[in-house]
Amino acid sequence: MSHEVSNQDTALQEAIQAIERGETARAQEILRKLLRTAPNNAVYWVWLSAAVDSVKERRYCLQKAYAADPTYEPARRGLMLLGEMPPGEEVAPVRVPHPRAWEAEYRPSVPEPAESRGPALPRQVVVGAVALLALMALSWGAWGAWQRFRPVHLATPQLMIYVTQTATPRPTSTPTPINPLTLGQPTPLALLLPATYTPTPLAVSTPHLVEAYRLGMRAMQEGRWQDALRYFRQTADAEGGHKADLYFYMGEVYRHQKEWAEAADAYRQALKLQAHFAPAETGLAQVLLAQGKPDDAATLAAQAVKDDPNYGLAYLVQAEVALRAEQADDALAALKEAETHLPDSPLVPLYRAEAYLMLGEPQKAYAEAKKAHDRDMTLLPAYKVLGQAAFALGKLDEAVLYFRTYLTYAPGDKAVYRALAEAYLKQGNTDNALAAAKKVVETSPYDADALQLLARVYLARHEGDQAVKTLETAVRVHPNDFNLHMALVEAQLAAGHPGNAFHQLQDTQPLLKKQEQWYTFYYWRAKVLTALDVTDAAIEDWKRVLNAPAGMVPKTWQAEARQALDHLLTPSPTPSLQVAPSPTPTP
Repeated sequence: MSHEVSNQDTALQEAIQAIERGETARAQEILRKLLRTAPNNAVYWVWLSAAVDSVKERRYCLQKAYAADPTYEPARRGLMLLGEMPPGEEVAPVRVPHPRAWEAEYRPSVPEPAESRGPALPRQVVVGAVALLALMALSWGAWGAWQRFRPVHLATPQLMIYVTQTATPRPTSTPTPINPLTLGQPTPLALLLPATYTPTPLAVSTPHLVEAYRLGMRAMQEGRWQDALRYFRQTADAEGGHKADLYFYMGEVYRHQKEWAEAADAYRQALKLQAHFAPAETGLAQVLLAQGKPDDAATLAAQAVKDDPNYGLAYLVQAEVALRAEQADDALAALKEAETHLPDSPLVPLYRAEAYLMLGEPQKAYAEAKKAHDRDMTLLPAYKVLGQAAFALGKLDEAVLYFRTYLTYAPGDKAVYRALAEAYLKQGNTDNALAAAKKVVETSPYDADALQLLARVYLARHEGDQAVKTLETAVRVHPNDFNLHMALVEAQLAAGHPGNAFHQLQDTQPLLKKQEQWYTFYYWRAKVLTALDVTDAAIEDWKRVLNAPAGMVPKTWQAEARQALDHLLTPSPTPSLQVAPSPTPTP
C-alpha cells in the first residue's frame, strides 16, 4: 500500500504539529478520530505511537500498524527497537517516508536524572515511528543495557517548575490472561493493554519543584505503582508535604492496587490540606463504594459535584452508585451530565448500557456497549455488557465470544460463567455448557442457583442420574428451597424414577406458602401421577393447571395440560393409588 499522505490531509498535519509542540493529548485526540474512519491505516497508527505516553501503548500502536501493513518500515523498526521483533542487520532509526515538514525534533520537556547509570542518550531523533523514545538511536545491545540499568532512585532535586500534562489513569488494572475453557478462539490484542489509549481529563495540574514528581506520574501511567508511590512520597518530603495533589495521587495508586484503607487515608489527607478538593472527594467516594458503603459514596460524590461542577468523573461515580442501587433512571441522569464534561469517555456509554439492561432495553444497551468498546477496546467490562445485551437479543454466537473474551481476563466472575453456560445451552452445545456450569459450581460449591444450573445442563445431556445427585446435594444444603425441591422432582422423572419423585413431592408439601407455588406443585404432581398411571388424580391436577389464574403458570404448561387431558379422558382401566388430598388455594 502507499504510505504517502496528501498535503490536504489537514487533520494529520495538525496532529503532527501538535506532537512537535509537545501537545500529545491533542495529537492523540486527532489521530483517534482519524483511526475511527480508517482503522487499518498504518501511518496513523505509527504517528499515534509517537503521541502516546507509555511503552505498552506504544507497542500496541506499532503492532496495529505492522498488522495493517507488514512492509511499512517504521512500524517494523519500532517493534524491533521495543524488542517485539528480532533485530535486523542494523537497527539505526529510519526516517518516516514523508515530507520533511512532517518530521520533528524530539526534545524532552524535562531532562532525565543526572545520576543515570545507562549509556548517554542522543540529542535528536525523528518523531513518528522513530519517536518511540529518545533511546531509539541506540543499538540493540545498548537498549537492553539501558533497560537493565535505568535509575530508579530519586535524582538530585533540580530547580525547575514542571506542570504535568499527564492524564489521570482510569481505574483499570492489568488483566492477567487465564483461559477459562479450552475454547480455541483468539483474544483481541487490545485486552493485553493495561489502560486505554483514550486519555481522561487531567484531574490536577500543580507546579512541583522536583524531578521525582514527573517520574511518579510516568510510573503511575505505566502501572508501576510502587515506583509511583515512592516518587510521590519523595516529592512530598522534598516540598514539605503541604500540597494536596500529591496525597491525591498516592490515593490513586493505593486505589488501583485495591488497598482501600491506605487509599482512604491518602484522600482524607489531601482533603485536610485542601478542603472541597473535588478529585480527592471523588476518589474517596470510589473507595467507599468498593468497601460496600454506597450511601457515604453518594454523599461524597454529590459534594464533589457541588465543589466542582465541571469535574466529570464525579458524575460518573454518581452514576455508578445509582447502578449499584439498581436506580437506572438516576444513573442515566448523572451520565447526561458526565457526557457534557467527558464527551469521549468510554465509561459514559458503558454505564448507560448497564442502565438500559436494567430497564429491559437490550437494543439500546447493545448500541451503547458497542460505542464504549469502539472508544476503548481495552475496556474489559464492555465485553461483559456486550455479551449480556447480545444474549438478550438472541445473538448467541456474539454473546459467547464476548463472554469468553471477558472470562479470559476476569476468570473469577461466576455471573458471566453462568451467562456463558446459558448461552451454550441455548445453542445446544452441552459440552461447553457443562464446562462453564462446573466453573460456576467451583466458584460457589454450595450455591443453590449454581447447583440448579449444573443439574439443568445434566438434564440437557440426558444424564438424569447426575442431575439427581447434584440436586440431592443442593436440597441437603438448602432444605427449605422450594425451587430446588421441584428441580429434584423433574430430575427424578427424567432419570426414570417417578416413585421417588412422588415421595419428594409429598415431602415438599409443607413448604407450600404462596399461590404460585401451589400451581407449580400441581403441575409436577400431574406429571408424576401421569407417569405412574394414576389417571383420576392426574386429571384433577391437570385441570387445576389448565384453569389457573392468568399469569400464575406459563402458557406452555397450560398447553401441556390441555394435551394431557385430551389423552387421559379417553376411558381406560386405572390402577388405584392413595394420594393425600391437597387443599385448593383461594385465588
